Formats: sequence, C-alpha cells, structure tokens
Amino acid sequence: MNLNFEYKIVDDFFDKDDLDLILSAITEEEKGQVDDEEIKIFPNRVFKNDIKTSLFSETNLKYLNDKYHSKCIEILKILSPEKVNLYDYSEIDLNLTGKNYKFPIHSDTPNKLLSCVVYLEPLKNNGTFLFADKKGNGKIEIEWKKNRALFFSRKENDSWHSYEGNKDSLRIVLVYNLMTTKIKQVYKIENKSFYLGAFKAKLNPYLYKYLNFTI
Repeated sequence: MNLNFEYKIVDDFFDKDDLDLILSAITEEEKGQVDDEEIKIFPNRVFKNDIKTSLFSETNLKYLNDKYHSKCIEILKILSPEKVNLYDYSEIDLNLTGKNYKFPIHSDTPNKLLSCVVYLEPLKNNGTFLFADKKGNGKIEIEWKKNRALFFSRKENDSWHSYEGNKDSLRIVLVYNLMTTKIKQVYKIENKSFYLGAFKAKLNPYLYKYLNFTI
C-alpha cells in the first residue's frame, strides 16, 4: 500500500558546527529530567519582528533560522508549492522523548506548511513511522541517522505518521516547521473542509491528553 503524501530525506542537514551549537543548548540536567514515559518540548519561535526562545539565545536562534530557512522554503516549493506564500513564521523546537514514550498516528495540525524533524541524539534510536492510513497500514520507517532530516507537507487525513522511543535511550530531535496563520487558505488548497478540520484541531489535544488518541 502506497503513502498518500510525498516526503524528502536530507542527510547531514546541519553543518557540524551548527549541530554542535544545537546540542550544546541541552544540558545533562535537562536530559535527566525527562521521564521514560514522557516527552519534554522546548519551544522556539521566529516571527518577522519577534523571537521567542526557551533554550537558545536570541542571537543563536536567529542565526539558525536565517541560515536554514531558505533550504526549508526550497523543499516546500517541491512538496507543496501552492503553500509557499502562506508562510508566516518558523517553529524550531527541541523535543526530548523518553525511551518508552509513544505518540499516536496523526496527520499534523493545519498551521504547519512544512513539517521537518532532524534526528540529533543518540546514534541509534527509532526513526519516524509513516503510514498509508490512520489504521497504520502501509507502515514504513524513516530510519534513524544522526543529523538526518525528514520533510513533508501535511495533508488533512493523508500525512499519517507517528514516533516513539526505542525503549533503550532518550530520543532527541529538532523540529523545524514552517508555519502559517492562514488556516482557511490551507484547507482550500487541500480541497478539504475548513469547519471539520477546525473542529478536529480543537478536539484532538483533549482526546490525546485524556484518552491518548487523535482523530
């Protein structure tokens, strides 16, 4: 069974010095505070005239976005060119996933124009799992390799994926997403119902929090 969306893999995405800079932002103390069954997210946002950061200095966050933003835009032009003009801001999160943590199959929220995950540490872990449908059919794994980036442009009810720890070690990734506030235009491009999608987007956080699944 084939996937219903395209993706792109880029190995050695960050230059070595930049990879070292990113990893240096995470202390051993912070790593040790992540329980085996949880995920800890350090959010960072780069807007046109504002920067919000939780781990990086503003200078370093701006540097990373300035350097790699154009590469992400070029990939978005390949995967979903009609969405390029909807871009508003960048989301550059560091996610620390406990070794037993598992996130259910989902298709990403509509404000994500381009979804990217870059594998950071350790040398071996689980990659990202892609599926042909919500039931988990057609499963493939984008295998883990340090500094490997996986890109895709989300599609409502099509871009199904999940991730989980390998039950052995902490899983550390950088999530670099190109974001929009123009949600109605996203659904128009995808030829999907805005009202149904908006309902799902509001409901899913509660379903996941209390029942550990999404729709």
